[in-house]
Formats: sequence, structure tokens, C-alpha cells
Amino acid sequence: MLLPYAVTSQVTHAEAVDLIKREVKDLGYAAQNESEENRNIILAIANRLSWLQQFSEIFGLIFTLDEAEISADGNIKLFRPKPKLAAQVATHLEMTAKANYNSRDLGLSPSNGEDDGDFAWLLSIEPELNRQFMPSTFPRKKEIPNREKALHYLLRLSTRLKNMFLEAPLPSNVGSLKALFDYAKQFNLNDSCTLTRGLLQLLIFPMDEKLLGDPTLSLSKLLCNAMKEISYPTTLIEGSVAFEDEECNRLLDAFITDSVRILLKLYQAMGNNLARQRDRVVKAIDQMIAIQIDAERLDLRVAQLLENVYTHDGTTAFVYLMQMDWIKYYFELSFRLDVLVPHEYPYIYWYIGDRLNNMQTNALDRAGRLACEGMKQELTIKQTKSGKDKKKNATRDNNKLLEKTKQKCDELAMVTAMHLAEASLCMGIVKTVTALIKLGKIKVPMFNEHSEEMRFAHRMVPMLNLGPPLHVNYGHFLDYSGYAISKDKSVKMIVAEAIDQFQKAKDNYTQVSKQYTLHEDRAQNLLYIAHYNQVAVRLLNDNFVRDKQVEFQFTERSSMYPLIKFI
Repeated sequence: MLLPYAVTSQVTHAEAVDLIKREVKDLGYAAQNESEENRNIILAIANRLSWLQQFSEIFGLIFTLDEAEISADGNIKLFRPKPKLAAQVATHLEMTAKANYNSRDLGLSPSNGEDDGDFAWLLSIEPELNRQFMPSTFPRKKEIPNREKALHYLLRLSTRLKNMFLEAPLPSNVGSLKALFDYAKQFNLNDSCTLTRGLLQLLIFPMDEKLLGDPTLSLSKLLCNAMKEISYPTTLIEGSVAFEDEECNRLLDAFITDSVRILLKLYQAMGNNLARQRDRVVKAIDQMIAIQIDAERLDLRVAQLLENVYTHDGTTAFVYLMQMDWIKYYFELSFRLDVLVPHEYPYIYWYIGDRLNNMQTNALDRAGRLACEGMKQELTIKQTKSGKDKKKNATRDNNKLLEKTKQKCDELAMVTAMHLAEASLCMGIVKTVTALIKLGKIKVPMFNEHSEEMRFAHRMVPMLNLGPPLHVNYGHFLDYSGYAISKDKSVKMIVAEAIDQFQKAKDNYTQVSKQYTLHEDRAQNLLYIAHYNQVAVRLLNDNFVRDKQVEFQFTERSSMYPLIKFI
């Protein structure tokens, strides 16, 4: 088919941007010699071209273009996104979009003087070209917006781009999976959609598997760094028996391959709208049984090699903690989407508090001891291989080990205190909701005697394949939580227990906020929630609350833990 114009670019991206810049400059000069009416029209055209140039420039800063991927000598040039520069350009983009919107009345009008509203007389596409090149999966039902709607959309798009780049600056250094997760999570905070998801993927993976355009950083390397940081498995200690074993290396490669595959699914889910993201996180959690099996096989092989000389379940401990982190994120998304209702809070918060936070505390303690043993083992191997000045080097290395061990203990104490505080906060909410159910403030719909058990089983489906202790049934919940016993207690006793749990949470959060500045903001926010809810639950002993309705208000302080209000 002969098209009315060329559909392939004859210039590079940089040349195209430069051509538009020069045209905008020429239009600015030309407008000076025109009448006011013509000058406004020419400047409006220049603004539209300027918006196109800035928009194109932004995407040249955040993802690699074909002509930029290959250097002159034929080698691949690694590209690092520049969101700081993109934010500066996006600020000008928003200003230009506002000027375009304000000049919308200067455009062409229908020749017959009648405005049909949809600009059918002014097509922005060539119909035949559109039919040929539109993907078969593209929705066929489409609307050509009028000028006002289109310019308003471009203004919203410009503002959105500016806010995303300003609120989520690219980290200068990503040393752990958690740091990468924290960065990706910033794209979920305000109306995440296809745009945020696409931009996030371009920023994280601008060139194949090289994270953030860093030539030295891949997801597999980040995974190994995280394993060393958390539990320091023997298989990653250079010179160890497990490190030199061929079977261990084969099992480690299988574990890393399966882990990277699941992590890719999780990070590629980030930035989507929250409902789609939650669905993908559920599927990934379900598939984590594969890396759990890989880790158990690897640790079993290490146990056979070491013959109990060292503890050797570091890989399993790491996987266990990773599973709990993503399960907690699944519940966070559930709260953000408002799919959980108050009568489900007793078993939801019991699971978050007991199965996740309390068990994370135990798992972190175990992983911390494994990491210290791993560092000692690495030092022993290094000292065995050292030559001259052996005694001097040994003293220096021992001092470094003591420093690393102390730092590890401090980090562990901080994280443990946070988890213990969250566990107490969760149990305080469980006790409060139990009292509210007993008072009739929260109704529990019971279509039959198994209704609550069915609801519980539905919420636990994502953890089904992982097995115990991460998956529990309703009977275990009743046995371990004491929920059935609590319902037989008086409201006054339940309220006293809730107050006690909130007080424990306050004490731990106060300790964290005073001693560990890294988590000070989060600790202060949750301390406020614990204090507010402790005051609120005390009101249940007063008669005037009996006539009021209860409201669970989630605020910017936390998307998982609500303020309990009576209105």
C-alpha cells in the first residue's frame, strides 16, 4: 500500500529534538513581526511543538533508544536513566501544557461554522494507515476527544510525569532487594496505572538484566548480596567446602534461576493498578514453593558435606523471610484496596501479628546467628590461606569481625523491636474488634455455621502451597489465638487486654524512635496509632460510646493499621 507520507524515521532522536527546538525558536522570531491575533496563533503553535520536544526529551532521558545502544566500535553502551534531569524537563512540560490548554480557543474551526464537538472534520490519523498498523489486540471501540478534553488529558499527563520523577528519584545505590522494593513501591502510592508500570520497568531494567543501568548490578547479584546480608549461607563463602562442591554449585544455580524468575514477576507487577498488582503477587507467592524446595535441597547437600561442623540452613532461612515479606505486602495491598472488612480483622491481624511479625522475629534471630557464623567461617578460611604477617593480619581481621558482628546485632535489635511492636499493635486491634463484636458494634454475617471458616480459608489461599507454619486452617487459628476463649470473656476483660497490648506496642516504638534514627519516622507514625487506639479502646468502658458507630480510618501514617474512631 502506498502511504501518503513516510512512516519510518530518517533522523535520530537527538536530531529530531534539535530540529523541533530550532523550529520553535524560528516561530518565536517570526511572531514578533505579526499582528497581535496572528502572534498569539504562532506562539500557540510554537508551544505545541515545544511540548512535543520536551515530551520526547523526557523519554530520551529515562530509556535507551536504538541509536544509543551501540557505540562507534560496535560495543553495547550501557544506559543509566536520569530521572532528576527528566523531572526538570517535566516541570517545563507541565507549564507548556497549561499554556496549550489556555490557548485551546485559537485552533481551527469548522468551515461551515458549526462545531460538531468530536472534530470529525479534523482527523489526526490516516484511517487506512490506522487500520493496517493498529495491533489486533487494540480495542476497536475508540473515541476521538474534542480539543478541550485532549488538551486537558495532556496537561494531566504532564503533571503526572513531573510528580512521579520528583517523588521517586532514582536511588544512587541499590545494595539490597529491600532497597529496590522500596524504590519500586513509590510508584504505587498515587493512582498507579499502565503509565506508572511502564515507566518503572524502563527505569529498573533499561538494558536487559542490568538494574538501573548499572553495569555491575544484576538481579542475581543483588539476590546473592541479600543472602549474605541476611543469613550468609555457606555456599557463598569463597574457599568453603560447599563453595567448591560441584553439586552445591548446581543446586545454587537452580535456586538463583528460580528465585530471579519469581522476583522478576514481582518487580514487573509493581507500578500496575493495585488490583492487578495484588493478583500477580498472589501468583508469585503461590510459586515460591519452588524456591523453598530448591533451598531445602541445597541446605541438605551442605549438611552432608559439613557433617554438622557448622549450622547450614542459611538459604532456607533467607527464603522463609522473603516469603513473609511478600505475604505482608499482599495484606497491605488488600487493605489499600479495601477488600477486607472489620468482621475479618480478628483473624487477619492475628495472622499478621503472630504468623508474620512474631515469626519474623524468631527467623531474623536465627538468620543473624547464621550470618555471624558465616562471617567467622569466612575469616577462618582467609586466615588459613594468609602468608606473611599472619599474626598481625589475624588481629586486624578479628577486630573487623567484631565490628561487623556488633553492627549486625544492632541492626537485628532494631528490626526485632519493630516486629515485636507491630505484633503487639496487631493483637491490640484483635482484642478491640473482639470487644466491638461482643458489644454488637460490628456484625458478623453467618449464613451457616461454617461461614466464618469459609471466609478464613479464602483469605489463606495464597499461602496454601507453602504449607505450615505460613498456611494455617481455621481450627489452628482458634487454638493458637485464643479467639474462642476471648469471646467468652467480659467486655471489660477484653478491653483491659487490648490496652495492655497497645501499651507494649507504644513501649517498643518509643525505644526504636529514640535509639534508631533509620526507622524513626515509621516508628513515630505507628506510635501515634497505638496511642490513639489505646485511648479509643478505653472509651468502650463508658456508656456514651454504646450509642456511637465505630469507624476504622486508614491514614497516610499507615496503610495497614487504622485509627479506631467512634462517631
